[in-house]
Amino acid sequence: MLTLLLFGLVLLLLLLMMRKPKRFPPGPIKWPLIGNVLDLKSDDMHPHESIGKLAHKYGEVVGFYLGRAPVVLISGVSAIREALNQPELQGRPTSAVNKLEKKKLGVVFTEDDFWKEQRRFSLRHLRELGMGKREMESVIHEEIQDLLEEAKRLAGSDWKNTVPVRELVSASGANVIYHMLTGKRFELTDPKLKELMSIIHNLTSLINASGGLAGSMPILLRIMPSLTEYPEALKYRKQLYKHLTEIINEHKKNLDENNPMDFIDMFLIEMKKSDAHPSFHDEQLLYLCTDLFIAGSDTTSGSLSFAILHMILYPGIQTEIQKELDEVVGRERLPSLKDKTQLRYTEATLCELYRVSSVDPLAVPHAVLNSAQDVEFRGYVIPKDARVLINLYGLHMDMKYWRDPDNFRPDRFLDNQGNLLRDDALIPFGLGKRSCIGESMARNNIFLTFTALLQKYNFRIPDGERTPSAQPDGGLVLCAKPFRVKITPRF
Repeated sequence: MLTLLLFGLVLLLLLLMMRKPKRFPPGPIKWPLIGNVLDLKSDDMHPHESIGKLAHKYGEVVGFYLGRAPVVLISGVSAIREALNQPELQGRPTSAVNKLEKKKLGVVFTEDDFWKEQRRFSLRHLRELGMGKREMESVIHEEIQDLLEEAKRLAGSDWKNTVPVRELVSASGANVIYHMLTGKRFELTDPKLKELMSIIHNLTSLINASGGLAGSMPILLRIMPSLTEYPEALKYRKQLYKHLTEIINEHKKNLDENNPMDFIDMFLIEMKKSDAHPSFHDEQLLYLCTDLFIAGSDTTSGSLSFAILHMILYPGIQTEIQKELDEVVGRERLPSLKDKTQLRYTEATLCELYRVSSVDPLAVPHAVLNSAQDVEFRGYVIPKDARVLINLYGLHMDMKYWRDPDNFRPDRFLDNQGNLLRDDALIPFGLGKRSCIGESMARNNIFLTFTALLQKYNFRIPDGERTPSAQPDGGLVLCAKPFRVKITPRF
C-alpha cells in the first residue's frame, strides 16, 4: 500500500512538473527537470537548425523549455515583424554572463530608462563621429587601402601563397569601430590587434544563440558553473576589459573637454555633467565599449568571410560583379557609397549574402519588458519570465518566401529591369527599437570592403584543395569555417 502511495505521489509530481502554463504556445512535451534539451541537442553549436525544426512542426509561435526556463520561438515574416515592434517584448533576459558578473550593464542586455538613455547617447555620438555618414567613408577607405596591401603581402611577391580569409578580413573591420571608440587604430600586422580579434572570436564561438549549456540547464550556473561554457567566456571578457580599461584610463589623463576626439571622450565629458543620467559611470563605459566593439567587429568580419566564400563557390557571380564595377567605377579609384545606387547587381548579391549567411541566426534574445507580467501574443500567452527567440535563420531559409532558399541567387533581389527589390522577409540586422545600433556603419563597411576587394583581385579555390563548405562555424555569431583562397591581381 505504501509503495503504491509513493508511486502515486511521484507520478503526480512528475505530471505537475510536465504541466505548462495556460495558453502557452504549442510545442513538444515538457520533460521534468530537462525540459526539451534533448530535442535541441542534435547539433549543439547550430541550435538555430534544430530549433527551426520545431517551427516547421508547431507553427510560427512555438513554446518549449530549456531545463525549467520557458522559451518562445517566433517565426514567419509577419509574426517576427509584429513581435519586434511590440513594446512589451522589448526587454532582455538576464544573460548567463550577467548572472556570473552579478551586473547588467552595457547596451545589449539592458532595458528600460537605462537602456533608452545609453542607446540614445550612443547613436547620437556615433553619428557625430561619422557613423553612416560620408565622413566615415574616408576612415573605411584608409582601412581598405591597408587591407589591399595586406592581401598582397600574404599572397607573396609571386602571388603563389594561399591566404586565410578570416584573418584577412577580421582585423580591418574591427579597426573601424575601434577608431570610433578610442581614436586609435592598429596596423593590420600588429600582434595586439590579432590578439583582440582572437579574444572576440573565442568569446562569441563559445556560446551559441540559445545560450549554450547554461541556457539549456540554468541551474548549472548556480551549482556547477564549471560545467558550462561561461567561466571560459568570462575569462575572455576579462581580457577584453583589461585592454579597454587601460585605454579608458589613458583618456581620463589626457581628456580635453573642449575638444573630444572619440566616443570615450564624449562619454567621459557626459559623466562630468552635474545633471548626467545615473547610467553614466565608469563601469558602464567599460561594458558599453565592450558591447560596441564585439558587435561591430564580429558581425562585419562574419559577413565578409561569407561574402568571399560565396565568390569562390560561385565564380560566375564574382565575374558579373567585377564587370559591373569596371563599368560603373572603373579602375582608377576605390568604389564609393555614391556608387551604391548604380551597383545594382552587387547590392543584390550582398542582400543574398545577408540572407544565406544569417550571421545572427536567432537575434539577441528578447524578453517581456522588466518581466512585469505575462504578455498576450497572437492568441497565446508568453510568460513574464520567458526568453523570446526570433527565428531569423528560419525566415531567411523559408521556402514559403524564397521558393529555392538553398540556391545562392542574387537575381531574386532584382526586378525585370534590373532594379533592386527590397523584401520584407530579409531582416539581417533586426528591426524596431532593438535593431542593431551599428547597422548603417556595418552595411557601409561591408559594401566598401567587399567591392574594393573584388575590384582589385580575383579570388578562387587553391589548386588541389577541397571546395570549402558553406556550413558555418557555430556560436553566438555565425561565420564561415576557416578557409584559404588564391588571390591574383585583376590589373
